[in-house]
Amino acid sequence: MPPIRLAVALALAEVVLFCCALAIVPPDLLAQGSAEEEPAGVGSSGFWHRAVRWREVPPERLEPSEVLSRAKAQLVLGRPARAKELLDRRPIGRQWELWPAAAALIASAEFRLGNYERSGRYYAALARRTAGVRRGILEARAGLAFEKAGLDRVAARHYRRARIELPEVAGCLALREARLTADTARALSLLRRARGLPAELVARAKGSALLKAGDPVEAERALAEAGLKAEAAQVALARGDTVRARRFFVEALREGDGSLTAESARRMVSLLDPEDEAAVLMAAGFFRRARAPRDAWLLLSRALEQSGAEKASSELLFSSAQVLEELGRAREALPLYRQAASLEGDLAVRAAYAAARLVLRIRGSDAGSRELAAFAESHPDHSLAGSALLLAANSKARARLWLEAEKLYRRLLELHPDHPASQEARLRLGDRAAELRRYEEAAAWYLEAARGEGNIALAARDRLARTRLAQSDTTAAVEIWTALARDDSLGYYGLIAREAAGLADPAIDPPQLNAPPEPRAGFTLAQLNVLDAIGLEGEARALIDNFVAASTASELLNFAEGLLGGKRTSLAISLGWRAAQELTLNDPKVLRVVFPWPWRDLIEAEARKFDLDPYLLAALIRQESSFRPAVVSRAGAVGLMQLMPSTAAETASRLGLPWDRELLTIPDANLHLGAAHLAALTRRYRGEMIWALAAYNAGSRPVDRWRRLPGAENPLVFVDRIPYPETRNYVQAVVRDRAVYRALYSSADTGR
Repeated sequence: MPPIRLAVALALAEVVLFCCALAIVPPDLLAQGSAEEEPAGVGSSGFWHRAVRWREVPPERLEPSEVLSRAKAQLVLGRPARAKELLDRRPIGRQWELWPAAAALIASAEFRLGNYERSGRYYAALARRTAGVRRGILEARAGLAFEKAGLDRVAARHYRRARIELPEVAGCLALREARLTADTARALSLLRRARGLPAELVARAKGSALLKAGDPVEAERALAEAGLKAEAAQVALARGDTVRARRFFVEALREGDGSLTAESARRMVSLLDPEDEAAVLMAAGFFRRARAPRDAWLLLSRALEQSGAEKASSELLFSSAQVLEELGRAREALPLYRQAASLEGDLAVRAAYAAARLVLRIRGSDAGSRELAAFAESHPDHSLAGSALLLAANSKARARLWLEAEKLYRRLLELHPDHPASQEARLRLGDRAAELRRYEEAAAWYLEAARGEGNIALAARDRLARTRLAQSDTTAAVEIWTALARDDSLGYYGLIAREAAGLADPAIDPPQLNAPPEPRAGFTLAQLNVLDAIGLEGEARALIDNFVAASTASELLNFAEGLLGGKRTSLAISLGWRAAQELTLNDPKVLRVVFPWPWRDLIEAEARKFDLDPYLLAALIRQESSFRPAVVSRAGAVGLMQLMPSTAAETASRLGLPWDRELLTIPDANLHLGAAHLAALTRRYRGEMIWALAAYNAGSRPVDRWRRLPGAENPLVFVDRIPYPETRNYVQAVVRDRAVYRALYSSADTGR
C-alpha cells in the first residue's frame, strides 16, 4: 500500500477506535454489539438490549467496569442524566485505570446536559493524560465545550493545542480559533492557514472575528460576498438595519442560500412586506420545503388578509390552498382553488384541476369523476386533461362501475392517444378484458401498452405473458418473461418474470471489499472522522459539499464506499446513484453502495428472532429510512423502520418490554419493535409477504378492503391494483430490493 494511503488508513483507524473507547461518537455507531444469550422478548445485542437485560442493582453494589458499561449504555440511549447519576453514585477514583473512561463518559454527559464548562474541564483533564490523535480530539472537544460556555479565550487555547496534534483538520481548527479572537490581525493570520477549505467556512470565521472586533458592517459584507446572505441578514438585523436585513433575506430566498434554516427564517419573516407577494411566496415555498407548513400558512394567511382574498392573485391563492391541503384542511383549500381557477392563465387551469381532484377526495367518486371529466372537456389541449380523465376513470373502476370507467378510458384514448395517461388506460382496459376472460382482447391492449416506456410498459409485458399462459401458450409466456427478465434485470417486473419463468436468481459477482480509499477520498474521510469525533458537524458538511462538487463519478463511488457503515449511509446511497448515472448500476461495487447493509448483525439477529427473511428486513429498512436511525417522516414515523410512536408502544406492551418514545431513534430498539410488528402482520396474513408489506406501509384496514377486490387473491394482481400509488410503489420497491440484497449478500459473500 502506498505510504499516503497507509498513513490515512492508520489515522482513520486510530480515530475510530479511540472514539469508540471513549463513547464520543454518534449513537448509530455505538449501537452495534456482539450477540449474547438473551431472555424471551429480547433479540439481538445492542445498548438497548443490554439495558433491558440488566437487573436493577444499586450502583454501589456494582463492579466499576459494570458501572461504566451501564453508564455508557444510558448515554447512547439518550439519557445523560441517568449516566451521570450512575457515575456520581459509584465514583471511580483517579488512581484507578478506569478513570479515563469514566471521565470521558462524564464529560460527554455534562456536554449533552448543557453543562459546558464542567464538560470542558473533564476533557481538558483527559487531554493532559495522553498524546497524539487522542490528545488532539480531547483538546478540540474541550475547545468546543468552552466555546459553548462562552469562555472564548480558554476555547481558543484548546483549539490551538488541538491543531498541533490533528494536522488533517488544522485548517478547520484555525478557523474555529479565528472566530473567537477580537484581534483582527491575529484572526487574518489564522485565516491564511485555512487555504483549500470551503469558502463558506472561511467567510463564516472571518465574519465572526470581525463581529468580535466590533465591526459588524465588515462582517456583514464578508458573509454576503461569500453567498451567506441569510447570515448577513441576521448580522444586519442584530445591528438594527432592517432594510438591509430584509434585502439579504429576500436574496437568500431567491438564491437558495443553504445557510438559511427554518429557525432563522422565522426570526426574519416579519421583515417582509405582506404586499410584496413575490417575497411572501418565496418564503412560503421555503417553509414548505423545510417541512414547516404551519409557518407557511401564517405568512400566506397574513398576505391574504392584507390584500383581501377577493383581490388576491392566482399564485397567492394556489399556494395558500396547497399549504392548507398539507395541513389536512382540504375543505378550506377547495374554495381557494376555485377562486384561483376563476382567474386567467395556466395557474388558473392548474387550480381548476386541483379543485376537481380535491372534490374526488372529499366527496367521492360520483362528484369527483364528474368534475374531473368536465375539466378535461373544458381544457382539452392542456397537459392535465389526460390526467383528469384517468383519475375519473380509475375512480369509477374502483367503484366497480365498469361501463362508466370504460367510457372514460376510451374517451381518454380518443382525445389524448399519446398522453402518458393513455398508456395506463390501455393497461386497465386489458385488465378488465382479462378479468372477463376475453384473452385476445386483453392481449391486444397489453401489446399496445407495452410499446411505451417505464413501469407501465413493463407491467404490460408481464400481464401479456400471464395472458398467454391463461391461453395455454406456455412457450410464448416463457419467451416474454425471459425477455422481460433480461431487459429489467434488477427491477420489480424483471425479478417476478425471472421467478415465473423458472430462471435462476441474478448472479452478481462479489466486489472487492474493504479496499483502501484513493488518496483524495481517503484524506477527506480521515478529516470527517476527526470532525465527527470532535462534534464539528458544520465543518464536516462543508468538506463533503466541497469534495462532491469537484469529483468524478469514480471518485464519488470511492468516497461513498468509505462513508458506508458510519452515520452517513444515506448520503453514500445518494452518491452511489449519482455515480451510477455515468458508470453502471450493474457494477457490483456500485450495487454495494446503493444497496448497503449497515447493522447487518443486528438485522440478521432480529430476523432469526421473529422468523423473518433477513434480506426482506434489510430491503424494508432501506426503503423506509435509508438506514437513518433518527429520521422522522412528515407523518411522525421515526427511526430505521419508521415506526409510529403508537405502534411502537403497542408492540412493546405486547412483548412485555419497557418503552420510552425517546428510544425510537436507538437502532436496536427500533429494529426489535419494527421486526416484531412486521412479524405480527406476516402472521395475520398467513405468511403472505405482499399483504404484510402493504399493511406495514398503509395499515391493515385498507389492505383488508383491497383483498376483497376481484383477483386480489393473487398477490401480484393485488400489488398492481393497490389504489394508493405510494403503497404500490413501496411494495414493488421492497420486493425488488429483497432480491437484490439476496443476490449481493448471499452465503457466498466473501466479506463475511
